Amino acid sequence: MNIAKTIISNDEAESDLALDFSSFMLRYNRDLDYQDFSDDLNIQNKIKRAETFRSWADIEDLAHGFENLTTNFESHRTTAASAFQELY
Repeated sequence: MNIAKTIISNDEAESDLALDFSSFMLRYNRDLDYQDFSDDLNIQNKIKRAETFRSWADIEDLAHGFENLTTNFESHRTTAASAFQELY
């Protein structure tokens, strides 16, 4: 399979899947490099941009999850404190 053709496909969904796959393979297989997907610098740059985008999306998801965890923790702490105040 020639993934370079899929990456530059006019079908955006198909191109996104190929970029996801490329990013995944580069992240978890240290023996791979951008040249393994294509010698074309434009395609290599697309893969690099996709990796950067996905990394920042992961960071934003983690920040949002941490914010939710903190909010839930504060809510539970307030509830527990109120319950203990009623006991004593």
